[in-house]
Amino acid sequence: MTAYETLTFSAADGIGWLTLNRPDRLNAMTNRMVVETHDCLRETTECSDVRVLVLTGAGRGFCPGADLKHFAAGAEDIATEPHHFQVPVLLHEMPQITIAAINGACAERLAAASPHALRTMKQNFLDAESLPLDRYVEVETARHLEVMAHDDAGEAFRAFVEKRPPRFRGV
Repeated sequence: MTAYETLTFSAADGIGWLTLNRPDRLNAMTNRMVVETHDCLRETTECSDVRVLVLTGAGRGFCPGADLKHFAAGAEDIATEPHHFQVPVLLHEMPQITIAAINGACAERLAAASPHALRTMKQNFLDAESLPLDRYVEVETARHLEVMAHDDAGEAFRAFVEKRPPRFRGV
């Protein structure tokens, strides 16, 4: 993973942590931070070992938006291009489950789930926004039946009964 100046990225146990890292400015966005966030998200979409992405901020603030003081002062910065502002689209369409959070407990539970089931769930979220309800229910039902027939479902049930963590193999 690329090293960044205005954010950090780490990954472990299926969870990627993208942390906006300008706590002295409450993580307010500069051009560099917009570009780096875009680039980090692009890289993360290719990380098959990251199933959940948590977007958070260092320090006491998440992100108030643009760093107006930075821009008003004419501070040195890098140039942006229109595609760098597609961060919300990347967060929405990437295969990983995305969470904006200060507390990561929910991410840990999701990251422990079947990668196959998570990708299916994400696709269901996307389809729920664009399909008519009756069509969505058909699609979601078919996916549910497919997920339940997948090897990962059997492993999840066995692990629960045996009181051990599941060992998922499927994607």
